[in-house]
Amino acid sequence: MIMDKASDKIEIDTRNYSDNFGSSRHQLLQILDALDTGIFFLNPELILDASHSKFFSDIFEPETVTHRPFLELLENKVSEKTLEEAQEYLNFMFMEEHDEMTIADLNPLKKIELHLSDENGMWKASKHLSFKFKRIREEGRINYVMGMISDITSQVEQTKKLADFEKWSKRQIQWLLSLLHIELPLLKEFITVIEYELNHIDKLLKSTQSTTDHAAVFTKIAKSCYHINSTAMILDLDFFTKESSDFKDEVDEIKSRENISGQDFIPVVIRLGKMQKMLNEIKDLLSHIKGLNNSIRTTRRFDGGLLIRLIENIIKNLTDSTDKKIQLKYHKFNNMSIPFKYKQIVKEFLIVLTRFVIEFGIESSEKRKSLNVNPFATIEIESKFEKKSFVLIFRHDGNIMRIERLLQESVSAEMEKLGPPETVEESMHPGIDVMRLFFTPDFSTSENLGTTEGMEIMNDFDMVKKKLKMHGGRIKVTFTSESFSEYTVTFPYFVKKDK
Repeated sequence: MIMDKASDKIEIDTRNYSDNFGSSRHQLLQILDALDTGIFFLNPELILDASHSKFFSDIFEPETVTHRPFLELLENKVSEKTLEEAQEYLNFMFMEEHDEMTIADLNPLKKIELHLSDENGMWKASKHLSFKFKRIREEGRINYVMGMISDITSQVEQTKKLADFEKWSKRQIQWLLSLLHIELPLLKEFITVIEYELNHIDKLLKSTQSTTDHAAVFTKIAKSCYHINSTAMILDLDFFTKESSDFKDEVDEIKSRENISGQDFIPVVIRLGKMQKMLNEIKDLLSHIKGLNNSIRTTRRFDGGLLIRLIENIIKNLTDSTDKKIQLKYHKFNNMSIPFKYKQIVKEFLIVLTRFVIEFGIESSEKRKSLNVNPFATIEIESKFEKKSFVLIFRHDGNIMRIERLLQESVSAEMEKLGPPETVEESMHPGIDVMRLFFTPDFSTSENLGTTEGMEIMNDFDMVKKKLKMHGGRIKVTFTSESFSEYTVTFPYFVKKDK
């Protein structure tokens, strides 16, 4: 602020020097040196005059500034576009037909970042500078243009710090609101699982020093990325889901390359660091909201609303890049009716089944048209009570192939174990069964069913069955008509009668 006022005062005072420029210039330079304000003079050829303040020459040290073309002094320190615009503007300053105040807004050097080098041409520092220019007249003619330069680096950095802080604060509030709607035990499990997977990726990256099979390492990293992404989706943590989804997509892209080198791990290391930082911020927030979580409880109705929104988001995300069109019907689904102890397993089941059906059970809109059926496929969820049971129903009208028939055989038959854990640590990890339950890598067509990946998704349903069994639940698949396949999950539910 003081510097701005000083510059304004200088601009006013220069009018008094215009008629006697030669005798007044030395005095003006002495004043400006005391104010730490840079000043220099340009002739019509835009050559720097011998008279300039020490502040100006210090900025460009060790370069010589006297009698040099001003624009040459700025070369390699600002962009080519800025140089071109500066030349045009300064030429206008020597043209009487252009009003000085009118063209002031054309000044491209009003606020710039200057990149400075040392005597060896190596980058030394960057400064934010502000240039202002005034015409100097002698005998009524424009003989010189006086330039004033101010170092606004501190001001720009403070403004940036304030903007970054405001952005960080806004992000923290958004994260806090997302976390407040999740049960504290689920949040703790989320942190445990994500922390485990990130540490697992970190160990895999370190193992690259002792192996040349980079493709195998990326396959394992991709598996952890899917687990991370699916866990965030289940809790409806949009901010973490987006970041983990980007991580997953980047790993998939690298994994698909024919030749993978050690350099390909660099972006993964950067992504991992970013994810670890996010998790640490979440842990810090969690330590502050334990009390709030007990006092601000999410209502059952709101929680159910989140569940529907989550299913809608999964449908949107999985169909955006395909020609599949799906309408979700949930008018018979009453979120208030879900018994509290079954909320999480209901969420897990709906998410796994929605992804499975979209990937394997529903065809493209063009294919449906060729079958003379509605191009919009239908997914419908329903909840109800029957006798002493809570019943969840999931139905769809996909027609590519009756994948459910294969599923029914798989569920009813004894399936082999999923295979031994990769490490002893993995087998001891408390959330690993839940994580393996959630999702497997995406598949684009039902043709993949016979592949290893296809069998893995079948194994997911076996895991669902085991999870349901732990809650006393049962699952069956029926075909209500030629159009619909229906999954029915039944949980025991006994209502205590008042004596």
